[in-house]
Amino acid sequence: MKNGRAMRGHRRIVEVVGVGGATHRPPTGGWHVRCLCAWDGGTFRTSDPARAAYRTHLDEVIDLVPRRCRRCGEEKPAAEMADRWSRHVCKTCYSALGDQWQHEHPEAAARHKRNHHLLLKYGITLSEADEILASQGGVCAVCGRAIRDSRGFEPHIDHDHGTGVIRGVLCFNCNAGLGAFGDDVGRLRAAVAYLERAEGNAKHTIGVDAEDLW
Repeated sequence: MKNGRAMRGHRRIVEVVGVGGATHRPPTGGWHVRCLCAWDGGTFRTSDPARAAYRTHLDEVIDLVPRRCRRCGEEKPAAEMADRWSRHVCKTCYSALGDQWQHEHPEAAARHKRNHHLLLKYGITLSEADEILASQGGVCAVCGRAIRDSRGFEPHIDHDHGTGVIRGVLCFNCNAGLGAFGDDVGRLRAAVAYLERAEGNAKHTIGVDAEDLW
């Protein structure tokens, strides 16, 4: 029996080589393991690696045996079976089941994909990201505006690119702006000073003919 499958024609045979073999003393020549199918695993000093070698042998045998998919009923090689569900469903059917579930549950599918993305990129779950956003009052931590806009942009996780520390949740525009400035505080301050100077210059030019500016 291996992984719930009866392996006909296979049975482990472990032979004592040399003197000994008691529970408190291994045989002087080690343990020789083979199978009823004529597979010979060789001799090992202790019994544990001998048993492990036989398990590996069965794994290889199982991978060579075609399996019948419970969905489509076709027999396929082990490599074409899905890794989940004890490998009883082929990859094609498993993918079709996933597509069907996403079509029938669009909101849950979107949250699942978002959760997977956040875990891979930032190491946090969607629930943790929602908690951060809630602590900000449900708005962007920079501009204070609602994050989801008319184009449907999702909240963006802002993090320190050097340390990986998460700083907050931003809207698309604020997150893109910080990225464009390379998170450089000096450049951001210079940009603020530039806008303030531009605003002051604009006040002085009110009422002046455009030709006088050239």
